[in-house]
Amino acid sequence: MDKDKDKDKDKGGVGGIQIPDDLKESEADILNWLAYKKERGQSYKPKGLEALWGKIRAIPKDKIKDAIDHSMANGWSGLFEKNGIQKGDGLSFEERMKKQKEATAQADRAVNEYFRTGK
Repeated sequence: MDKDKDKDKDKGGVGGIQIPDDLKESEADILNWLAYKKERGQSYKPKGLEALWGKIRAIPKDKIKDAIDHSMANGWSGLFEKNGIQKGDGLSFEERMKKQKEATAQADRAVNEYFRTGK
């Protein structure tokens, strides 16, 4: 067996990625996401991982699994929370776009707040 592969096994996670302590509650789901990304031939570099942790922290804890399942089911390479904005919801295109912009702005504020304060 390759020594580097043995080192990765000792580090835990997928490909040696360590899940931050504050996200351990969702570790199984996050590892599922990382395995999905690996299957797609994609990986995270350090800055990308920091952005992923910020994105996950911006999602309410009880919705992380749904966001991961939703993103995987749609074949997306990015992680997106299910926002309830769907065609046939009785909203006009303009109303759906407004809700989408509001949801995006809220997620951006949460990520920016995390990087500003570390929380």
